[in-house]
Amino acid sequence: MITWENIGLTNGWSVRSGSYAARAGITDDGSFIAVAGEITHSAITGTNPFEGYPIGKLPVKAPAKTQDVPVVVTTKTTITSGSLYVDTSGNLTLYGLPQSTETVAFSALIPAA
Repeated sequence: MITWENIGLTNGWSVRSGSYAARAGITDDGSFIAVAGEITHSAITGTNPFEGYPIGKLPVKAPAKTQDVPVVVTTKTTITSGSLYVDTSGNLTLYGLPQSTETVAFSALIPAA
């Protein structure tokens, strides 16, 4: 079981209509951090962090090692990939997004230690 907390979105990001909120959580045994969401942004021109408060400030501890999580990226004409970088402070940053990114979807379990 995972207890979820919503991630605060910033820099023009919002939850995609009809989808779950952007969330972070931790497994009952504390061994994994979970991140999941489907978020949108208009007119992406570069890397845009989207988290107002590091996940470590939620009732979810930050991972012991930095992690790159693959994300699915859609534009008006393509589906491609990018990355979600999770650092040891719990900060989340999206990178490798093409211009015109409209939607980013992610779901991952990250080792907590």
